[in-house]
Amino acid sequence: IKNYLGDEKWSDPRKIPNSAADSEPVVLGLDDHGLVFFRRNDGWRVSRFTAEIAGEPIHLPDLPHCALSVTRVNGRVLLVSRFDDDHLEARWLDWNEKPVLTAPWELELRSQVPVAMMQDPGDKRLLIVTSIPNSRGGQMCMRVTWFAPAGERLAQQETVWTRGEASGNNCTTRPVIAFTNDGQLYIFHTGWP
Repeated sequence: IKNYLGDEKWSDPRKIPNSAADSEPVVLGLDDHGLVFFRRNDGWRVSRFTAEIAGEPIHLPDLPHCALSVTRVNGRVLLVSRFDDDHLEARWLDWNEKPVLTAPWELELRSQVPVAMMQDPGDKRLLIVTSIPNSRGGQMCMRVTWFAPAGERLAQQETVWTRGEASGNNCTTRPVIAFTNDGQLYIFHTGWP
């Protein structure tokens, strides 16, 4: 882990103890700390870190052994697992003295890639970017779906295809999303080679 110091300068790297992994890590920044999730043969682990320390990883045996995406929604940590059959399962991670996972629920969405998620800083809805076949049979076409936080769950609202459903705008790996200060949404993604 490196801390961004500003002016294109970074701190010296700090190692997370016992953090060898067999897939890409997933990182989430929170107000005063961050979480790094990484997967091994026996499942997912999470390490909590601050500017000074990186904690010992904690095994999350109840988290499915599949692709994972994380974000923050109204101060809580939302995890979405993507399974090989493209279905998506959501759950909350709460952290008191240790991480605790809530019971999962299945989202109505499907995705052929791990999803990108972010809470819109303007209207506070959750945005999830997925990739799925369109009605013309085009594979890995990108869509954006908005959700409203609704208690322990998320209420699905509208879904739009990027550049229109017929365009076949492809997303073949995990996308990355960001909002500018004036509310403009950007989606960074890879298409077909």
